Amino acid sequence: MNAPIPELRTRDSAVPENAFEVALTDGPLQTEGNGMPVLELLAALDRYQHLRDISHRERFGTPDPRCREALLELARLRQALRDIGAASAATGGELHIEASLNLRMLPRQA
Repeated sequence: MNAPIPELRTRDSAVPENAFEVALTDGPLQTEGNGMPVLELLAALDRYQHLRDISHRERFGTPDPRCREALLELARLRQALRDIGAASAATGGELHIEASLNLRMLPRQA
């Protein structure tokens, strides 16, 4: 996990100015020992969305629907990861995590 992060590279050569992928690892991570950073990232995203929702509630008196949807999506993702891990353990297979960060510039929505 301490390998250097490779340089930023375009993901879609047809649109190089608005789509990039950054590999966070040089190879797959075995979840038994090194999957923790991915789980910590999901936990950090969850905390971030909770804080945004609290801020929205304090300012506007209502929950932020975008945060609520993001929290639901994170919960679905965590459940999917648990399901894949359980299936992998049941079949004796190895589960690997290949982590990358994908960035896209989207047009502003009104």
